[in-house]
Amino acid sequence: MSCFVSHGKYGLFFLLVATCVFACQGISSDNSEPTYHNHVVDPEVEPDERTVMESDLVKLDGRWLYLQNPATGLNVIDVADPDDPRPVGHLDITGQAGELYVLQNHLLVVFEQSFSACRHPTPEYGWTIATTSEVVAVQEPTSDPREVGRLCLPGQVVASRVVGEVLYLVNSYTKFEESLSWVISVDISVPANLQVLDYRIVDGLLVEAILNDRALFITQHELGRFSDPATRVRYIDISDPGGSLRERDSIVVDGQPQGRFHMDATLDTFRIVTYSPGWMHTNLFIIDTRVPDDLTVMGSYTQLASGEELWATRFDGDMVYIVTYLRMTQYPMDPLWTFSLKDPANPELLGELEVPGWSTYIFPRGDRLVAVGRGDRGARVAVSLYDVEDPKDPIELNRLEFGEPEATSEANADFRGIRILDQGTYRKRPLIVVPVTNNVWSEGGCRPQHFLQLIDLMPDDVTLRGVVDQPGRIRRTLPIEDRLYSVSDKTVMAVEVADRDQPLALAVVEVGRLEDPEECTWMEDALDLEMEMWGRNDAIRGPFMFCATLPGSDPLEGAFSWLVLLVGVTLSIRVIRRRLV
Repeated sequence: MSCFVSHGKYGLFFLLVATCVFACQGISSDNSEPTYHNHVVDPEVEPDERTVMESDLVKLDGRWLYLQNPATGLNVIDVADPDDPRPVGHLDITGQAGELYVLQNHLLVVFEQSFSACRHPTPEYGWTIATTSEVVAVQEPTSDPREVGRLCLPGQVVASRVVGEVLYLVNSYTKFEESLSWVISVDISVPANLQVLDYRIVDGLLVEAILNDRALFITQHELGRFSDPATRVRYIDISDPGGSLRERDSIVVDGQPQGRFHMDATLDTFRIVTYSPGWMHTNLFIIDTRVPDDLTVMGSYTQLASGEELWATRFDGDMVYIVTYLRMTQYPMDPLWTFSLKDPANPELLGELEVPGWSTYIFPRGDRLVAVGRGDRGARVAVSLYDVEDPKDPIELNRLEFGEPEATSEANADFRGIRILDQGTYRKRPLIVVPVTNNVWSEGGCRPQHFLQLIDLMPDDVTLRGVVDQPGRIRRTLPIEDRLYSVSDKTVMAVEVADRDQPLALAVVEVGRLEDPEECTWMEDALDLEMEMWGRNDAIRGPFMFCATLPGSDPLEGAFSWLVLLVGVTLSIRVIRRRLV
């Protein structure tokens, strides 16, 4: 049994988790030494607004559905007839956490960690880097996809975005107890000639990043007061369309963000919600960015929800919604906090609502919130609907819990796992689609069961409808004309949902390997720590022991004793700290 410990909520008790590093050896025959260029930013010139593009495992471009499968590589499916999807192209490029960008005449595949032999310019980085990431350019990505360019870069990808014709990456690498990070801009205008335009080296580990068309904000762990974790926010100027990078200023705030949605950038401010694990409270900071060379905290609200953990956060205009969780009680509760940021210098706490369980992601919809998370005491997958028309008095209109108690969901680890569909010929009312995986136990052992749960979304209610099974763990769903497409690790499935109580699988296309064995999981995928490092989600981090269990094993074996130890040590240290104070 392999176990992983999440320690993001408690600074009092840390366990070391050993991680494997893939070493890159040899030189790829089609990879040349990257060329480095530097561009000078003219502060007097206002740059044109550029579109910010995010990557994903699946991209739809007209009749072509592109998906990057971890086992088989790039798959191209013709969905001109949504009832009859046809595989038309394939390219065997694999790596860890590969995601796609669809550009004007080519695709980009970004691998968090490379499995191929590649090289990078080590003299510029000072270390011998044993972990690399890769960017692969693919030309003619329909019936005959061909790799035409490849660029190897140091470290693992924390975040990536395309802005205009520049790919920005934030990478980090840890060697023994030291960490090194890079902010890199890459020219992607010529697929066969991917070039590094500029880069900046940062001592330490970068953990989160968000950007707009002018600024890239990166966060870095530091030690704050009394050795409690703090966060350094760095402002990187990316306003030059030529890809040059300028670090303008940085600022340190208490606590640490728990995901990308805990941060938000406006034209004049950077807003961040952090958690202070040593003191067990949540903080909200509004940083003035009008003068990028002199960042200052213009407003804050600290020591929110003392004794509770921070889970979901979502900024929505002048509002921010924060979910904390009170665990160490007989009746664990999930408070939803509503804040007004109309006066950024004086954020105002408006309301609070306590409900069982907790939320991992919040999706604002006017005066309603849709939230996905876990049910009472963390059991089962949950979807909630909140009325925030009066933010001083938020109301939970309904909460649904489904799946077995240990059920996991992509929607608990990646915000793109849940799909909310508003329009279309087969959607008389909005539809929520949530992937679920149950552990099915029998005398022969354990096997995972994967299915889609359909949920009606009404103005004042959410209602469970039908389910449809699918081979492979389900990662994404998307509408294609009047069909719902579901993408798993093994298959792509076209589903008719005209009858929501009895959805019908019309066609299934194999994209992975159906014969590959699957293991049952015990909360690991619902609270996936490694995905947080990819910077593409808002994965939660709590003081659980998550264990991947082998078929036939007891999921509680070993985990219970570790959990008891963790809780015991945590409570003991808290008692000692209170006495010292």
